[in-house]
Amino acid sequence: MVWMQDISGTFHDYIFYKPANCNVTLTWSGSYSVAGSGPDIYVAAPMLTYNNDIVTGRVTQQTWINSGPRGTSSQTFCGITYTDSSKYSYDGAVKINMSIWNKEYGTGTDDAITIYNSVYKIILHK
Repeated sequence: MVWMQDISGTFHDYIFYKPANCNVTLTWSGSYSVAGSGPDIYVAAPMLTYNNDIVTGRVTQQTWINSGPRGTSSQTFCGITYTDSSKYSYDGAVKINMSIWNKEYGTGTDDAITIYNSVYKIILHK
């Protein structure tokens, strides 16, 4: 399955119920490959939506250095983790997704990224 194939976008929407008086810790991992033969820098951030109020998690950067002679291989964003304590008292549905984009878009390094798998771990805690 391919979750996304583009230079930027959001993918893997998931909705869960969050009770009041707890924080949300979200961990995401996923494997990917990048087209082309030059280096690219991609950044990823979790997005949490609480009743139309969007919270952007910590941005993580991954540098992709393609090797022309060897071709490309799948890499992994491992364990991108973000704890949101800003909505501690919120009670209701939370939508999460991942946002990813080419940090150097428009500089000639506009190679598309393909996300092959996407795994969330969500922990609700005090």
